[in-house]
Amino acid sequence: GNSLEFDGNDINNNDEYVEVANGENVFGISNQHSISAWVYPLTPLINSDGNSNWNVIFDGSASESSNDSNNAGFDLLITDQNKLYAFVGLGLNQVQTNLYSNSSIPNNQWSYVTVTREDNLLKLYINGNLDTSRFDLPYDPVSYDGSSYETDIYQIGKYSRSGGAIPSYFNGNIASVSLWNSSLTESEIQDYMNCPPNGNEAGLVGYWNMDEGSGTTLTDLSGNGNNGTINGATWSNNTPTQICDNC
Repeated sequence: GNSLEFDGNDINNNDEYVEVANGENVFGISNQHSISAWVYPLTPLINSDGNSNWNVIFDGSASESSNDSNNAGFDLLITDQNKLYAFVGLGLNQVQTNLYSNSSIPNNQWSYVTVTREDNLLKLYINGNLDTSRFDLPYDPVSYDGSSYETDIYQIGKYSRSGGAIPSYFNGNIASVSLWNSSLTESEIQDYMNCPPNGNEAGLVGYWNMDEGSGTTLTDLSGNGNNGTINGATWSNNTPTQICDNC
């Protein structure tokens, strides 16, 4: 098996990430979605402003902004305090539509992390176990109107928005990312943690297992053709242990 190793930072333009799509709502995500990933985070790097990066797992064309109406897209990150963090852009203030885990994600080891959203429900899972949830989101579909902050970029390992904000990057390894336009159950999350998707599952709209081991393309195994372009990240044989035969 393989994974991708990232150590991107805005200092020296060390721009390391994977772009998997570009466009308005490429993945057809509305009122439900899930993101799962195997991650091996290291201590976040310090950016040119002297602040710590957040370890960005997936940026779904998110624009997190102080202007409520420009909050759009969705993302999954690990904060500089090692908390799993998810955001859903519904044109409201971030605090109304985001969620921080109770448990910390340890550095220097593999964890399987998941966010699910179904209408008013937003949940975070760590290693297949529900960590925390909130039940008060509006039933609205994800907004894709980030106004001047909008990027329309879907990327692994980097969060960026228009308007001059410094990007944030992942430091460490990512071994698999799956994106769904459905809300996975706890048992489904545990199944895919132990045995990865085949690629033809209902609701699977993007799946990159980072197993190529060479080259600059990440194949989208969901069949939807959103192959990722690797920018700067390097191949590694540091991988999580999974217990099924088809890994």
